[in-house]
Amino acid sequence: MLTPFAITKENQLHSGMVYINPGQEFAGKPATSFPLYIRIKSYIYTCGLAEEVPLEKVGMNKKMRELLRVTLGERIEIELYEGPGDPYLG
Repeated sequence: MLTPFAITKENQLHSGMVYINPGQEFAGKPATSFPLYIRIKSYIYTCGLAEEVPLEKVGMNKKMRELLRVTLGERIEIELYEGPGDPYLG
């Protein structure tokens, strides 16, 4: 579970991505492989790495927080999304 963090860099505000610290782990594994996708509630987001986002936080813009109906102090469930797999390989 992570806490939302207000991103402020102009290039991040309009990217449509969420951001985590490069040292953040998911299920005991570092979040270093790309592309990285995470699920927050029923939404899937592309996730970037940003040093300015503190550990245990997820950087998102105001519109994302409004869509998800989360506040900056709220802890939210976030999980790594690995997709349904290759539809041709099963």
